[in-house]
Amino acid sequence: MSTLIFEDNEDHCNDSVTTNSDSEGAHYQAQNSRGRQQRQWSILESLASTHTIATSLVKSSAWLQLLGIIVGYSRFTKAWDDREGAAKTLSRIFWDSTTSTIIGSLLQRFLPNAILMILKESGPESMLKALDGNSETPELIWNAGMRKELRVAIGEKVDELFDHDGAITQSNEYTLAPGYALKFKSLEDEFYIGGVYVRLYLKEPTFQLRDPTGLLEMLLVRWSQVLEAITSDTTEINQAHYLEGTLMVAGHDELELITSASVCLCKSRPFLCAKLAGWGYMTRAIHFLHKSATK
Repeated sequence: MSTLIFEDNEDHCNDSVTTNSDSEGAHYQAQNSRGRQQRQWSILESLASTHTIATSLVKSSAWLQLLGIIVGYSRFTKAWDDREGAAKTLSRIFWDSTTSTIIGSLLQRFLPNAILMILKESGPESMLKALDGNSETPELIWNAGMRKELRVAIGEKVDELFDHDGAITQSNEYTLAPGYALKFKSLEDEFYIGGVYVRLYLKEPTFQLRDPTGLLEMLLVRWSQVLEAITSDTTEINQAHYLEGTLMVAGHDELELITSASVCLCKSRPFLCAKLAGWGYMTRAIHFLHKSATK
């Protein structure tokens, strides 16, 4: 189970004239082939629900091949049934308690977190529809340019699996280079925190966030870090270097973005105000004001 080889099994016909009998035979053959493929996917999906096979899939390059099918890698089948079969298999691995964390960390190197949440919470078909569509919401930015970048990046990795004879190299172990992660050009200027693109959230503060409490907590943690840096006793040179490198996001003041997003969250979700007080951030705010005034 170290290697999966997927081929496009769609039947091709020639340009010659065929009889009705020939056409019916070709149609039956195509249907039979498709049925066979679906049964194979069903078997693999069932196998992936077992710990041993799921572990084998994530340790080898099989998970990458599955991802290649899902995104339409040129040397694999692009049929919807096959893409869905690959997505269902990944979903099974995702739900296995022993492999969920591993496959999640691997897929996050290529896919936005929102896409993974769709796979886990809404299922393979919804995930494929999200990948094939466009989105610009506070939780997901996805477009044609990003699809192309994803396909190219995965294609480069899958190409490395093939030997000179065009066969996939057999291996029970496959690892990505340390620190490797696909960086989408469309996201270079986005401030992303807690699973949310702050710029888009400020445009649509009533958007139904998956985890507003978690977002507020992460915003306030970062808010504390920024204020601590500003009011700390570091030398002016080090402080200026920190401010220049960290506190500006896409030309905007990071502290301003964090503060605006936190205010929007509390205004649109009053229940968060109680949590804000309980977390002790009001006391911290007074502390930072005092430090700033006495510097």
